[in-house]
Amino acid sequence: MGKKKNQRSIELITTFENGFAKNWFYAVGDFFRDHLDIFLTDRMVNETGPDGKKRKVKKEIWTQGDLFTFERGHIFYDTPKGYLIWKEALKHIALVCQIAMATPDLAKVGGGRIDGMVSFDLWRANQSGPGLNHIGRYDKTQHDFVAYLKTGAL
Repeated sequence: MGKKKNQRSIELITTFENGFAKNWFYAVGDFFRDHLDIFLTDRMVNETGPDGKKRKVKKEIWTQGDLFTFERGHIFYDTPKGYLIWKEALKHIALVCQIAMATPDLAKVGGGRIDGMVSFDLWRANQSGPGLNHIGRYDKTQHDFVAYLKTGAL
């Protein structure tokens, strides 16, 4: 049986460790939770009280939706050290991904979604000195872009 309309999953696309998506190719910070459609949501959960009786209580828990909203200007580094002061960051960065244009995923009336698109540039660290070399521009749906951020596979 599928999810009810507009029901958010308690199974998250990622967990965050030390502020970044665990085991992803790119260092996607927890500050991108909203863009990954991960939000705290009120849910009724079963809990055993101090008296040993079970009861339903309202709690905020992290939930996952399927509407990704990455935007123009978002930058991702292949290492959390990419967020250091730029001169220091360049010593650690091998690959940079920067979104040039994007449209968000949208909810369809009656359920489902309309896929948003992401156009992004890839940059590789310059081996002969400080700086970055442009590799190319790529286009993907928001969901395929998230898969790229996870795996690094185009």
